[in-house]
Amino acid sequence: MNKAIDNIEQNLDKWDRSYTWPEDGDEWRGQALACNVTYEIWKQSLVDHLITPYIHGANVIEIAPGHGRWTEYLVKAKALTLVDLSPNCLDFCRNKFRDHTNLEYWQTDGAGLPADHTGLIDLVWSYDAFVHMHPDVVESYILDRAGPEAGWGGNPASCRCSGS
Repeated sequence: MNKAIDNIEQNLDKWDRSYTWPEDGDEWRGQALACNVTYEIWKQSLVDHLITPYIHGANVIEIAPGHGRWTEYLVKAKALTLVDLSPNCLDFCRNKFRDHTNLEYWQTDGAGLPADHTGLIDLVWSYDAFVHMHPDVVESYILDRAGPEAGWGGNPASCRCSGS
């Protein structure tokens, strides 16, 4: 688990202290290029197919929201909990979404979700975050915390898209 702990520390340093967030998360456009569409079309397609159909009336957790790239769409859920390792990212989101009363903010230790949400979550969303995490950290989030055996009421799912 030492490599996982080192990875958590590296992620905290990078996303909380070093990274400047020049476009608040929208600077990552590689997937759109791989799909040969504009970033705006690509992003809206994900919103239309992977977010909108599932969030109305739902209790949602977003893991590693960064500066709210997807939060602006997830905020339409009944309740949304933003879970991040970075206190600076959570503070940014608190300010950006300050007018929304259905949001909670939870600083994670880098490998866990809020225990008091067990059995209350309909959807766990994360995009472009797990690629930065050590496999043991991913396992902790997905299998130990978000799987049906943990009482979350849903099934973990993963999607990886590639341009090849």
